[in-house]
Amino acid sequence: MLLYLVRHGKTDFNNDGLVQGQLDVPLNEEGRGQAKRLAESLRMVPVREIWTSDLKRAEETARAVWEFHPRASLNFDPRLRGRSYGALQGRKWEDRDNIPHLSESEKQIDARLHFWLSTLVQTKTPLTSPLSTPRTPLSPNDPGAGVIIAVTHEECLLSLLRILCRGQARNINNSLTIHPDNIDNSLMETVEKADKMEKNESPPESPIEVLIPPGVDTSLKCGNTAVAIVRVWWTDNGQGTMVPQGRLEAWGADEHLPKEDDERGYFDQGHYVEDE
Repeated sequence: MLLYLVRHGKTDFNNDGLVQGQLDVPLNEEGRGQAKRLAESLRMVPVREIWTSDLKRAEETARAVWEFHPRASLNFDPRLRGRSYGALQGRKWEDRDNIPHLSESEKQIDARLHFWLSTLVQTKTPLTSPLSTPRTPLSPNDPGAGVIIAVTHEECLLSLLRILCRGQARNINNSLTIHPDNIDNSLMETVEKADKMEKNESPPESPIEVLIPPGVDTSLKCGNTAVAIVRVWWTDNGQGTMVPQGRLEAWGADEHLPKEDDERGYFDQGHYVEDE
């Protein structure tokens, strides 16, 4: 199985340096163009499922891809929403030190993304394995076969990277750690899981044992419509249990964008700042 993790296209909030969080901001014209180029670059990929945040900017990006893969299922999941920034949403990033805001903590966002990824891996785990392992299932009828695309937000991509890298000393982008806050009621179950995590010293292990090759630089900016690719396979542990393993094949890949859209920046306290 190949898991494509995609950031949504650009919005006016991105251009204006405004905090989006869980505000339902649509793509702008440039973002729709980015989504179209992303979709065209993936048109020959055997997509089986598309998952997306239920916020407009992610949904519009996912639907652009879905146009080329109408037989794939299109699934909306609030666990893939961007990070809640409370009263800071809609304000400038520079205001973060001047405006009191209760925001979703790093552990809370990690909890809901861990929940989503664990559920996905569990539902895709095959019942048996052939004699030769490891493998990536190829049969169309195998639950672990094919390509799955998840369209989400920058903070969620960083959270998934933290989850996949747990227990590894790797070069990982660190997102802003700020005060916890309750997110909306539809995510209350996940918030309760996060509250339990807040009290535990050790976060749950990654649902996939992932290798990150030295050549994959996870410090790169994951810009709008950039792609991370995780290859997942299962091995038999000798006791009849299929164990998921994986390899991060790409991080921040944006070859589908014109050169002028491929500006690199640096990570500064929860958001990226373009190089001058």
